[in-house]
Amino acid sequence: MCGLHHGTGATEECAAALRTAQPELNEQNAQDLAFLYEGHIGLCLKALTDPAAKVARAAARELCRQAQQQDTYRVQALLAGYEKDKDSAAAVLWQATQAASAALRRPGFDGVQPDTAARILRAAEAARRAMKANGNLRLALTVCGMEMAAR
Repeated sequence: MCGLHHGTGATEECAAALRTAQPELNEQNAQDLAFLYEGHIGLCLKALTDPAAKVARAAARELCRQAQQQDTYRVQALLAGYEKDKDSAAAVLWQATQAASAALRRPGFDGVQPDTAARILRAAEAARRAMKANGNLRLALTVCGMEMAAR
């Protein structure tokens, strides 16, 4: 059963279920999504069909790419766009933690190397904790961006 256990079997089952549910999805994209969300079919389908999840995933991918390039300006500019929308900021940061986790499990996943993935994970989790504690969103995102793109 897709998503009930982690590992290669769950990921393969999930990828197959994704291809059945979304026939236009190619095999590599299905496998990457299944790996990214650790075999959780619901998360995979949401990433494919929910407009807000698609936007958050795309922003997180760009955030991770810019962090990998250590482009502080672009990381900060991307995060600044969420300074007035806590829910969307939280969604992007959650997606970034998923991407970072995937890059730690498979170095180079989506172009992110483990050292960058570790920075992204630490920074995003710290920002999410600050946001849950009703900390200043702008400050949390600024610090997060600086830590993600650190040299």
